[in-house]
Amino acid sequence: MTRVWRKGETQATGYTILVVDDQEEILISTRLLLEWEGHTVLTAAGGPEALALFRQQHVHLIIVDYFMPDMNGEQLVTEIRKLNVDVQILLQTGYAGERPPRAMLKTLDIQGYHNKTDGPEQFLVWVDVALKAATQLQRIRQSEQLKSELVMTISHELRTPLASLLGFSELMLMRDFAPEERRQCLAVIHKESARLSTLINNFLDLQRIEAGRQTYTFTHLALQPLLQDAVTVFTGQGTHSFQIEAPTTLPLVRADGDRLRQVLANLLSNAVKFSPEGGDIVVNARQKGNSVVVSITDHGIGIAQDDIEQLFTKFYRVDNRETRDIGGTGLGLALVKEIIEAHQGRVWVESEQGIGSSFFFTLPSIG
Repeated sequence: MTRVWRKGETQATGYTILVVDDQEEILISTRLLLEWEGHTVLTAAGGPEALALFRQQHVHLIIVDYFMPDMNGEQLVTEIRKLNVDVQILLQTGYAGERPPRAMLKTLDIQGYHNKTDGPEQFLVWVDVALKAATQLQRIRQSEQLKSELVMTISHELRTPLASLLGFSELMLMRDFAPEERRQCLAVIHKESARLSTLINNFLDLQRIEAGRQTYTFTHLALQPLLQDAVTVFTGQGTHSFQIEAPTTLPLVRADGDRLRQVLANLLSNAVKFSPEGGDIVVNARQKGNSVVVSITDHGIGIAQDDIEQLFTKFYRVDNRETRDIGGTGLGLALVKEIIEAHQGRVWVESEQGIGSSFFFTLPSIG
């Protein structure tokens, strides 16, 4: 019978280990030892049972007895590798002097081989090495996935403005338009060029920040003019109206003006995009202790609580019926977070689906 055990007294490591052995006493002792280390432990008395369990559970490490009836360790690992090439595998046996062929270990990408007579300390060393390898491999896979998503996302987002630029410029070359029609074509070209420039700049800025090459010029700034300039750029777009709430007594802040403009532009752009029905967008600034808190509030589609935790992660985009047709790379909020944290501030969001969202950030005040 398959059993799942967890020791409640030990802090959980987050790793799940599947132990496969045809000897009941080995399963029990190994399970107790690994539980003591804080791991979640699954046990199986043979290959078929282990395969069935592996198909149902996410496992980081499989510890397999090499000599088992019906299906030996090599046969089991061969079947497991058909299902998953990344899971870590540790072979072990209780027969002194018996070792699996090196070629087999390499072919099946088995991370280690342990003799049960070597004792628990050596066994736990192998387990620790295998789990560290599992973590590293997971990071590599995540990095590869992010790179793939980057190519797909950037390609998609570049294609739309480029298509507009090519289409409208070709029209203007092929036909003679009346002045008003020509002005409309040029307005579209200008808008899509600005969109393309923002996309590229966000990506390059984020890469510089992550590489530690971004520079900041901090000065003492008045927020009200920056807020007004940022709102002016978006005024007249669609059916949105903008309101600034900031007292005249608001203190100066320590900030890089250009980077702060990027933050405001990204947050205002999101507020416009994610309130497609229009409505009021309120920009508020107030003093709180030694900081100034700035918020941008819309009355749009809102964000589910499950998405909020990942919202400031690079390339993360909320994916639901309401947002699927809204463009974006998932770079803007990640850039906002990096810039605000470089200002010794913090950024967060409060939102309710169907009601709207408020994005907040803080800046250190002067005086």
